[in-house]
Amino acid sequence: MYRQGNSKNSYNRRHYSGGRSRGRRNFGGGGTRRFAKSKINPSKYVSKVIDESISQSKEYEGVDFSTFDLSPELMRNIASKGYSKTTEIQETAIPLAQAGKDILGVSSTGSGKTGAFLIPLIDKIFKFRDQKILIIAPTRELSQQIMKEGISLVRGSRIRLEVLIGGESISRQIWKLKGNPEIVVGTPGRLLDMVDRGALRLNQFNNIVLDEVDRMLDMGFINDIKKVFEGTPKEKQVLFFSATINDKIQRAINDMSRDYETIKLSANTPIGRIKQDIVYFSQTSEKVELLHEILLREEVTKTLVFVGTKRYADRIGDQLSSKGISSAVIHGDKRQSKRKQVLDLYRNSRVSVLVATDVAARGIDIDDISHVINLDEPNDFDSYIHRIGRTGRNGRLGNAYTFVQKG
Repeated sequence: MYRQGNSKNSYNRRHYSGGRSRGRRNFGGGGTRRFAKSKINPSKYVSKVIDESISQSKEYEGVDFSTFDLSPELMRNIASKGYSKTTEIQETAIPLAQAGKDILGVSSTGSGKTGAFLIPLIDKIFKFRDQKILIIAPTRELSQQIMKEGISLVRGSRIRLEVLIGGESISRQIWKLKGNPEIVVGTPGRLLDMVDRGALRLNQFNNIVLDEVDRMLDMGFINDIKKVFEGTPKEKQVLFFSATINDKIQRAINDMSRDYETIKLSANTPIGRIKQDIVYFSQTSEKVELLHEILLREEVTKTLVFVGTKRYADRIGDQLSSKGISSAVIHGDKRQSKRKQVLDLYRNSRVSVLVATDVAARGIDIDDISHVINLDEPNDFDSYIHRIGRTGRNGRLGNAYTFVQKG
């Protein structure tokens, strides 16, 4: 049920609640810097998978997409993807977006947020061809993932999409923009670069999406985002989506929209289908051997290993390769073409272990990751939730281990 409060509506579903614990520290960096003790209570890293008999009785079942009176072309594309029922965030967000509401959707990683904004907005273009969509995402990988999903939803139509990210040919992107695409997806920096070059006219876009708002603010994009907003029409529909919410995020959103519906589902809480545990170590030098032991276990099939620094990521990748582990490394210093190549290898199981920094791992949307391993602890609990949300997706069981120094 919706309820009015402070001129904004809030939608809170069943037993979901949010708690938040932040703690700043320096990462270990594989010995390049002193490993600081955890400022996140280690108990937050431990959780059993919800008992199957209980989870099944409470499991969200979804509703048919036919409920929403979507355009026939879009319905055909949704069906061709094998989707018949919504996720929880989609069930709530789609009708609100169809009604023209601004939305703040807070839902855990892997909950279907991309479909929650793409489906109603693409439906809007099918029905009203004067509509254009600008989607802002924090990273190249997430932008490309959104683009891929969008292409599958407009297949067979004349709706055009373009992705604007760094690491790709600027001249090609400028040429593509001359075709006046209805949907543009991009990172804040590249979008503003295109505006400065006169290639992107923001006043054309009457629908704006900010995906992973929390990550964009953490990455320092707030000023760039505000500059983008200043160039868009006063009358527009704005959709914000985030895995976590806090006062800083709330203030930023309030500056961009004064009247929006809030959908809050399982914010800041670990996903119940992920078994979480701790691996204790005494010295940093022990971490690789302990990691190696975990990776050799039979149940560990596809692993995402998080580390704190680019330099340490490269070191871990080299050490795993020397031990015969098929692994690859992704971080911000890798060229875009190399990052795409690495993700394709990992997605297609040509390598079983991906070592990544937080920023580079944004937008990794791979269903069959069996384990997430935090070789370096995250900066804060929100980052922890983002990390472990890469496993246990689409009804699968997941596993997460966090390395914590003794004492």
